[in-house]
Amino acid sequence: MPKINNDQMSEFTTHQRTFETNNGHAFANRNNRNQMYVVYSYGEHFPMYVYDSDMEHWFGNSSKYSPTTSKHQTASRPDAPTDRPIAWLPTDELVDLVALGGYAPYCAERCVH
Repeated sequence: MPKINNDQMSEFTTHQRTFETNNGHAFANRNNRNQMYVVYSYGEHFPMYVYDSDMEHWFGNSSKYSPTTSKHQTASRPDAPTDRPIAWLPTDELVDLVALGGYAPYCAERCVH
């Protein structure tokens, strides 16, 4: 996994490339099981951005956590197409989206409950 500077995060995120920042506080990986690309700050408890390949859509974390994580959120923001802007969800819902394997199963789960 490439080590990058914080100012490179947006480019890596936009192109859905895996990375880890030089200090290891932010990283991105691709979950091959469900074709999702996820960018995290300080661990998997705080996903910042998720790209669902099945939906071809970006999801972002609307929650705030700390000043450093806010900087990570700004630095890693992807360039989303103007016709498909980032859909913003709070942390708990974004964690569920990742855990359930994408937006379609996330919506199905919400409909059941």
